[in-house]
Amino acid sequence: MAREGNITDTTHLPGPAGEPSPEPGAAAAPDPAAPAAPARTAGTAAVAFVTAAAATAICGIPAGFAWGAVAPRVLVQVVARGTAAVVNPETSAFIAADIWFCLIGVIGGLLTGSLGYLITVRRWGPAAAAGLIVGALAASSIALWAGDLGGRAAFQHQLAVRAPGTRLHASLALGAKSGLTFWPLVTALTIAVMEIVIRSRSRRRPA
Repeated sequence: MAREGNITDTTHLPGPAGEPSPEPGAAAAPDPAAPAAPARTAGTAAVAFVTAAAATAICGIPAGFAWGAVAPRVLVQVVARGTAAVVNPETSAFIAADIWFCLIGVIGGLLTGSLGYLITVRRWGPAAAAGLIVGALAASSIALWAGDLGGRAAFQHQLAVRAPGTRLHASLALGAKSGLTFWPLVTALTIAVMEIVIRSRSRRRPA
């Protein structure tokens, strides 16, 4: 039978490296060097969103110049100072300009969606994906503006100074405003498809 006098109370024995052991029931002191996880996560998400959106929006500038270079312009005739009429009302130039804009939006969505997914989404997750989609909508609007950069002002000037009967090429215009949605929609679809493909491949890999 064990003696009660041999039982040693180790509650107040010093810990490793001479540090005293914590009191029973006392909570461990927080590590001052530990990072603040929620704040860091929120900051990273914000940076990912802004970076992805800005990088995608900038792509609208070359896309707009490309649209202005390939899209046909409607031929009009000056009927009075400041007024013009379409020479051929049945011209397909209006539809062709819209088709070219939508096609450039599809190409832009495929590029920014695939490259953006590989560069940003796989690293930063949903915040980067949202930034890419918002940036794609901005890029589409910038492309519409850049495609006729200076063209509208020059056309209005020609209308004001040219004599009646003069034929001019009108400035570019997007007839179907729904064409602005092609870039962000294709971007979102590309991200979703690539996510599904990569997840399915990772599940098929042997453990």
